[in-house]
Amino acid sequence: MNKTKDIAASPLCFVSPYPQLAKAAEALVAQLDYAVTIHQTTLNRILDELPLLESRGHQVLISRGGCAEILKKHSKLPVVEIKMSGYDILDALIPFKGQKGTVGIVGFSSVIKGCARVAEQLNINYKIFTLQGNDKETISCLKRQLASTPLDCIVGDTVCQDYFSPLGSQFRLLDSSPASITEALEEARSLYLAFRSQLLERHHLQLILDQFDKAVITLDDTGALLHYNKYASQLFKINASGEIYDASFLKQVLHQERHTLREGKTVSAKVVDTPQGAMVVNLYPVFAARQLSRVVLTMQTVSSLQGAEHHVRRRELSRRGLS
Repeated sequence: MNKTKDIAASPLCFVSPYPQLAKAAEALVAQLDYAVTIHQTTLNRILDELPLLESRGHQVLISRGGCAEILKKHSKLPVVEIKMSGYDILDALIPFKGQKGTVGIVGFSSVIKGCARVAEQLNINYKIFTLQGNDKETISCLKRQLASTPLDCIVGDTVCQDYFSPLGSQFRLLDSSPASITEALEEARSLYLAFRSQLLERHHLQLILDQFDKAVITLDDTGALLHYNKYASQLFKINASGEIYDASFLKQVLHQERHTLREGKTVSAKVVDTPQGAMVVNLYPVFAARQLSRVVLTMQTVSSLQGAEHHVRRRELSRRGLS
């Protein structure tokens, strides 16, 4: 399933590991005033489908349980997890209140977290079985644990129903309520809007920096290149991966001035030999939590600086009628 109000303009993608969740999300998305793509998958397919999801231009993924954990581990996109509320857990466990026997609570930690406390409050005899992954070895190991434990019923999500429900006399689905799904959708929407706002600010700043007739570069405390303007890109022939062919001079100047920068002082008009010739460099420290976090460098070749000074002198002489 792959449904959306406008797939071409859908920054949010709801990744559902089972059909019931996809249907619930579809009903909620129909009431929203923003676009959400609904992609139905399984734990066994999600890794193979991930490159396609990331190529569509989505900005934030939404999922739950093991699927959310897999996405967080393997995707470059931010993932908002559908949290299990106390009401969701209570809805799954309350039918067992007052019953004899043992309830096996099975699932990924993010799904079953909080189940033990609710079970104790309901005086339910229970055992927790945490699923660490969805590979065959992990599933087989947990099946053996469940098979060797006398259980009258099992509580878990749909993935656990597929694997483990035959090991108990009855199965109760630990599902996400509409309120929990809506909360995740709104969180994802807010996250996307924050990202979009930051992106606009970065583009605005980049546009300004690209107008400078000098190189502007930002390094982290180790000398790694974080940011650069158009002039720097052309001057140092920075490749598509953001790498300078010979960046040793940057690390050298950072090493030489590290003590001064860590004191919060600016280094001005330092002449540095580079593969592009002698340059005049200014270094500006940036602090985070009272620690030197980044260093902004402005660089201009000595020849271009001399040329600019010569041009200024000629204009001044011309203004005075001396040329």
